[in-house]
Amino acid sequence: MIMIRAQERDIERCEARLRKEKQFNRKVEINAELIQVASKRTSPER
Repeated sequence: MIMIRAQERDIERCEARLRKEKQFNRKVEINAELIQVASKRTSPER
């Protein structure tokens, strides 16, 4: 449960950075990071 909450915080943090960023190149990098973090959350790790 703690791991899930930590991953959700990482996603929220990336989304906030994405909303604040003005430069397109940085937005692309942040979006790639967001996708990577979100895919870790959805894939089961066993």
